[in-house]
Amino acid sequence: MHLALVHDMSVSVIASTSFQTACKLPAGTSVQNLIPDKKSARVFPIQQPVSGSNVVLESAVAIAYAETWSFRVIPAYFWWKCMHALRLCLKAFIWGWAGMCLLPSFAVQASTCTRMIQIPIAPTGFSVFVRQGKPEGVYPDMLRQIANASGCKMVFSVVPRARLEMLFETGQADVLIPAIRTSRRDRHGIFVPLLYTRATLIGLRQQGVSPPASLDAVLKTPALQVSLVRGFDYGDAYVSWMQSLQQQNRVQLESDPVSIARLMKAGTVQYTMMAPYIFAGSIAQDTRVADLAPLIQYLPVPEVDWTDSGIYLSLHSLNESDRNHLKKALEEAARSGVVWKSFQ
Repeated sequence: MHLALVHDMSVSVIASTSFQTACKLPAGTSVQNLIPDKKSARVFPIQQPVSGSNVVLESAVAIAYAETWSFRVIPAYFWWKCMHALRLCLKAFIWGWAGMCLLPSFAVQASTCTRMIQIPIAPTGFSVFVRQGKPEGVYPDMLRQIANASGCKMVFSVVPRARLEMLFETGQADVLIPAIRTSRRDRHGIFVPLLYTRATLIGLRQQGVSPPASLDAVLKTPALQVSLVRGFDYGDAYVSWMQSLQQQNRVQLESDPVSIARLMKAGTVQYTMMAPYIFAGSIAQDTRVADLAPLIQYLPVPEVDWTDSGIYLSLHSLNESDRNHLKKALEEAARSGVVWKSFQ
């Protein structure tokens, strides 16, 4: 696991020995205590304590299990190189193991999905990205594995995030993934939690300038301009904050995180808000903004807490049989731990 955690001015990196060797991380002196996974009692060993600000990006999953910690990021090109090499080695094993876990649960089921499952999907860093027009990443891989194990056939299409939300709400998409659970989305689908995550303020470090400590502090600082991804929703506090910024003409809505990073680089906006793994994974894959990684700071705010992230199954387009079939498959995937293992 490659996770940087900053606590009481000391930095520890969650990393395997092989990751340390491959990336030439600073050598540590001891193995630290374990952090308990608050949701399912798994533990992640913290190794190689280091100092300094340029440390390894948190895993989307692992950050969920250290509620009082904050985090910073290693240069994107460095992190991407190491992670890509390890991912290629581990991907076949992880998903092969996932298939072995999932197949027994489907062996006892006589039915399969009654039709093609429509899955429009939007790029969100390493969890979903597009390669040669084809969706790749943790979530597409997981869904394809479920399709192979269950006999369900799935059709993927790539759309902007705002359109994805619209398609789901109007019954033109069978699933919404990835998604934070919100009261608005609950009206349109059944939620299956997969991870535990937290959105943060994201901005460039400025020497001698203290960053805002809350969303309210941003609202009270008229000089700060904000850009948000159209269609992202991190709960009522987030939506209320966005609406207040719109009333002050201080927010620009963009279609993807990379567009926001380019605005930050140009100095047009100072802050955005989203899950850190989405922003960091997005800029790491784009050479126009990858150099921003060592300058980025991720700032947890009290108004937006840890929450479940997962997948919604449509109440409008899926019949009950297909919805229950997919729900069982996804719950089995969540129990197996295959999702968070894929972020390692």
